[in-house]
Amino acid sequence: MELATRLQQKITEFAKTPYFTLYVVDPVGVGREACLELAGRKGYAYINCNIELSQRLEHMDQRLWCIRATDVLRSVLPQGPNEVAILGDIQILFAPEMKLHVIPFIEGLRSCSLIVLWPGDLVNDQLFYSEPNSPDFCKAKVRPYQLVV
Repeated sequence: MELATRLQQKITEFAKTPYFTLYVVDPVGVGREACLELAGRKGYAYINCNIELSQRLEHMDQRLWCIRATDVLRSVLPQGPNEVAILGDIQILFAPEMKLHVIPFIEGLRSCSLIVLWPGDLVNDQLFYSEPNSPDFCKAKVRPYQLVV
């Protein structure tokens, strides 16, 4: 079954759950195409996190980035428990300068339901980004039902 179809089935399954978050594990970029197809077909917003945050935080004091990042993304996400958006290109969230705990940050946005394109790997129900010795390394456990692979 193709990824866009599996993703739509998960969205339908969670439709009665307000503010759900699903993670599409996408280390090679195939999920991006499926999400863009789904966004076009269903009218979901596609938010390029890297662009939104880099443009809006560029002239702010770096010490405020972690605080303002929530406001910036909430301002571009659709609002409401029945709204769905796709959050892609999230690599900026892992930058050490952002000082974010990525999974709690994403799940704390609570503007709408989110489909998150995870740019790393999945190993034993844990999401990984980067290599353990890298300053942008992230390892996080999410609920298995939140994963779309």
